[in-house]
Amino acid sequence: MVAAVAALTRFARESPWLIDASASYPPLIFGAGGLLAWRFRRSRAVGAIAALALVRWLGAEANPALLATLVPLSLAALTSTKDRGALATRGLGQVVGMLAAVSLVVGLPTLLPGLAAGIEAWDFIPGVGGGTSGGTAPSGAFSDTGILAATLAGAVIVGFAWFRDDPVDRGMAWCLVALLLALATAHDPVASSVYLMGAGVVLATAVVEKSYAMAYHDELTGLPARRALWQDLEAAGTTYSVAMVDIDYFKKFNDRHGHDVGDQVLMMVAGQLATVSGGGRTFRYGGEEFAVVFPGKSRKEAMPYLEELRAKIEESRFSVRRRGRPRKKPSGAKAARASKPAGKLQVTVSIGVAERTNKQSTPQKVVKSADRALYRAKQDGRNRVAR
Repeated sequence: MVAAVAALTRFARESPWLIDASASYPPLIFGAGGLLAWRFRRSRAVGAIAALALVRWLGAEANPALLATLVPLSLAALTSTKDRGALATRGLGQVVGMLAAVSLVVGLPTLLPGLAAGIEAWDFIPGVGGGTSGGTAPSGAFSDTGILAATLAGAVIVGFAWFRDDPVDRGMAWCLVALLLALATAHDPVASSVYLMGAGVVLATAVVEKSYAMAYHDELTGLPARRALWQDLEAAGTTYSVAMVDIDYFKKFNDRHGHDVGDQVLMMVAGQLATVSGGGRTFRYGGEEFAVVFPGKSRKEAMPYLEELRAKIEESRFSVRRRGRPRKKPSGAKAARASKPAGKLQVTVSIGVAERTNKQSTPQKVVKSADRALYRAKQDGRNRVAR
């Protein structure tokens, strides 16, 4: 999206449509993006979009060097927080904080003229920034302080986007890129406005992507969830098989070892199921139950892949660590005793598989048939595939 916006400003700068859009579209984009972020409780996106709107509204009235210093740092601080409801106390604080940071750009020269002048004039990168004490570049949006602020903000935001792997964090990173391009083109109202619109669209898209991930993916295992399963089955055509997979004696794991161990067992089994071959795709169906869909394959064709999967899980061993281990790693014999597993669990699964037929022509009927086959697998002793 940022590349598309850059291409527009480069090759269609004089287009009457783009000139009109740069004047009339920003309020629509910021308004729609802000409402979308508010509806899905993404307070960070609401705050960032509100800041973009204020930057655009201030336009040439604001000191570009102060904008390039304060806004990226504020965006980085916002990214480091967690999303709240935009009208909740903390969420509202995030939005107000971003608006205050942008507003400070206007008030700082009056309240603290020395600090404002220092931010604009500080020169520690000879020949690069817009400082006045030695830099040879003409004064512009990026003083040396602005360059430093943009670099630090970029490092913080990219770090959060990398480690948290959250669509909104990634949106914040690309929002920063578009914002910096907007500030770099502050002398061109059309280009600057288009870049700010692009930043708003990026954040709105990130909100949609985050909402999609929450609705269609299971947070614990990372697998697609039940809603994604039904969509896949609706698009699977007339030939497909469905396998329902259930962890044997899972309730005993939870009762004996606790829910934390139960969650680890679920993640381990999900990781194994995700490696299924034969074109199968694994879903978290609910609880300790999973589903594997084989598009274009009959029940007979899917059986070898399911047997391979069942055996692979059976051969895995899950280590349960002793309770009450010290937080600090001891040394010597104590370390050996503390790190010794309390036991290894053998995890097995039962699998029932069914295929679409003329009699079982809907996904619901196929899944129900696979559930009946799963019940037979359990009745026959578990740790087996039934059809």
